[in-house]
Order: sequence, then structure tokens, then C-alpha cells
Amino acid sequence: MGRRHKLDKYPEAKREVIRAYYEEGKSLKEIEREIKIKFPVEVSRESIRRLVKRYEPLIKLQELGVLSAEDVDLLASSQALSKLSEGILIELIVEWRENGEIPKEKLDAILDLVATTSKVAKTQSEIEKNKTQLIKFWETRIERITQKLKAVINDEETLAKVLEVLKDELQS
Repeated sequence: MGRRHKLDKYPEAKREVIRAYYEEGKSLKEIEREIKIKFPVEVSRESIRRLVKRYEPLIKLQELGVLSAEDVDLLASSQALSKLSEGILIELIVEWRENGEIPKEKLDAILDLVATTSKVAKTQSEIEKNKTQLIKFWETRIERITQKLKAVINDEETLAKVLEVLKDELQS
């Protein structure tokens, strides 16, 4: 997993950043000011930019209707659930070694958490599968468009310019 973000400890602040940037079109400077006022965290514009960049592919898929807002939250949540499950499991193993037993309520809680983590991971897997299918679909479309343009545009220089503009547009 990549480097942790300061706002990972404040999911509400993270959602606020994503909402302000993508839905309201606010600048990084405006968001930085708002977050510093609303939440007990010091976060820089660069840090906000990294967070926005990290969520950009998910937001684009959401805009295309492939992912829902819940799916975007789910992807971030699944990582947190996995880490939480791992931490609690280690804690239970330590308790078992020290006391020779694990209280039933703790064991039930970890089993519930593992089941939830498993469901979230399964859902995330489905999302990844859909993303892969979407990428393949668009790659095929782009290849067809490229072939059609090559058939219509005889000038190599013009063709190269058109393809470059299309490539830039698709990557932005």
C-alpha cells in the first residue's frame, strides 16, 4: 500500500476535500483554508493535491457511471478494514499466548470483522474487474478511432497532431 495521507485519520475531512474539489470546483488554496478551519489537522495544498490525484481515477469512473459514490468510499474503507482486522487479530493472538484463552465476545467480534472485510474485498474485486473491462473497452474504441483517422487523413503530420490531441484529451 502507498504512503498514508494525513487525512486518512479524518475520513470526514477527506470526503470534504473530494467533494469541494470535484463537485464545487474549489481551488486547492480554498480547500486548504476550509479544512484547517473545520478539522484539527494541518494539511498543505500539496498534500491536498496528492489526495485529489489519488482519487481522480475513481472519480472519473464515478462520472462515467461505472462506480457509485459508495463504491469510491468502499475502496478506501476496505484498506482500513483490512488493517484493523490484522491489528485486532494480532492483539487476540498476544492475549491468547498470555492468558491461554480468548474471550468469546472478542472472538465473535474478530470473526464478524473478518467476514465484513471479506465481503468488502469481494465487492472491491468486482469493481476492479469492471474497471479492467472498461479500460479494455476504451482501448478497443481508441484503436478503432485511430484506424478510421488513418484511413481518412492522408497527411502524416496532420494525423500525428490529431492523434496527439486525442491522446491528451483522453488522459486529462
